[in-house]
Amino acid sequence: MTKSVVVANLPQLIVSAAYFLYNSSLTCMLLTRECNNYAVQRKPLRVSRPEGVQRSTFWLQLPYRFGIPLMTASTILHLLVSQSFFAQSFSTHTSNGSVDNDRSVSGVLWSPTALLVTIIFSGVVLLFLMVICALEYSLFSVKVFMPISASCSAAISAACHRSVRDGTDAARLPLKYGVLSGQSNEGFRRLGFSSSEVEPLVDGEAYR
Repeated sequence: MTKSVVVANLPQLIVSAAYFLYNSSLTCMLLTRECNNYAVQRKPLRVSRPEGVQRSTFWLQLPYRFGIPLMTASTILHLLVSQSFFAQSFSTHTSNGSVDNDRSVSGVLWSPTALLVTIIFSGVVLLFLMVICALEYSLFSVKVFMPISASCSAAISAACHRSVRDGTDAARLPLKYGVLSGQSNEGFRRLGFSSSEVEPLVDGEAYR
């Protein structure tokens, strides 16, 4: 029976892996989009413990309009898969009421109707996510105003050099990303976040 239970729940691992894959992909794309917006519009940082005008991070890691539908779809898929494949045990009893283990069997059963619904629903979810990625949140559709760093900590660290004109409380204020006025490094103009005015990046020019 234990073997049948393990086999019947293997599809659940596939659904869980797909959830983490799509969650990771959406997180990376939305992170790039939000970082890119700092070069377009001045806004506060998003941190775990907000101070000043800072904003709090998302509880579900993703914006709620993406995180909640994704979690809901994953929950429904888990439910549908559990109705598509399930372990079943059939016990045979002797005339005196005891279980006849030699004639008792267990195995994995499947429901064609539930499996068909699961496949259709999975296709709808996949199509929805592909449309989002292709039309609105793909890196190809992002109008880049700053170097794309995704979740690379080294690139993020390089972008977070403070302007000499900013005080120690600059992180608590609305910030904008761009060329830091009056600052250069070995002849190259510097980029970073600043609570002061910044200049837009120029295509083809080298910065540090």
